[in-house]
Amino acid sequence: MGALIIIPASIADNLARSTRQYVTASSALGGAISVAGVWLAMSFRFPPGPTIVLLGVGVFLLTLLVGQRRLS
Repeated sequence: MGALIIIPASIADNLARSTRQYVTASSALGGAISVAGVWLAMSFRFPPGPTIVLLGVGVFLLTLLVGQRRLS
């Protein structure tokens, strides 16, 4: 359950430049990752919980790359 709160907030932290963007992005990403994770889980007959978490971790890793390029 904690991953569903921490991962979207971490992703938003990598992308947002203000508190308003952080809160909005975190909420939107949490919903989008959950819906996409459930859809993937149903499509491939995977358990939904781990699918959602792994999708969120994958998006987080992508934002780490984007965030480091932005800092350079």
